[in-house]
Amino acid sequence: MVTVKSYTTIEQSKKLAEILPLESADMCYIQDLLAGCKYGEYKPYIGDLIPAYGQDKIRCWSLAALLSVLPSRLFDSTPKRKELYLLPDLDKSYCFYRQFAVKTKGEIYLLTEGECLVDACYEMILKLNELNLL
Repeated sequence: MVTVKSYTTIEQSKKLAEILPLESADMCYIQDLLAGCKYGEYKPYIGDLIPAYGQDKIRCWSLAALLSVLPSRLFDSTPKRKELYLLPDLDKSYCFYRQFAVKTKGEIYLLTEGECLVDACYEMILKLNELNLL
């Protein structure tokens, strides 16, 4: 069964904050304050909210924000165009770039998978960053 997840986890968000411009995040996690201490749970919020004094904030990306960061086409030194595809499946979801040439139907150039599209897109962003294609 496909997992429905709308935004990145806290761990994924922290990693993406090292790679992506913070302005590309469209959500945030804000830590609840318990009796003035920062020991509450982090809760997701839509938008870039300003936390209260003493609260921590972690930027977060929705699926829509992740898709806006991923290039729809990749260009490199080869003449083959590479287009982005998403495939939600029953057990896994996939994010991949398919490479097209004049005489081929398209072969997979880069492929990532995850339990849901958010996870697959997150993995693709990490891979593109490693390859300096982001």
